[in-house]
Amino acid sequence: MGRSSQALARHVSKVSQALAGSLEQLTEEIDQTASALSKRAGWDSPPLRLVRQRGYIDLVVCP
Repeated sequence: MGRSSQALARHVSKVSQALAGSLEQLTEEIDQTASALSKRAGWDSPPLRLVRQRGYIDLVVCP
């Protein structure tokens, strides 16, 4: 592998790690917001929940 390919691979790795961290933080913030809103509304649990599976995030409506 050439120098430019190695540099590109390192850059892609750094960007991937940064995006994964940002996504994890965003998921946590949304969960906290949903929990806070449901407490204000007097619900036992949030009506919406984020579920991470296989690299995807699904927004699930809870009964």
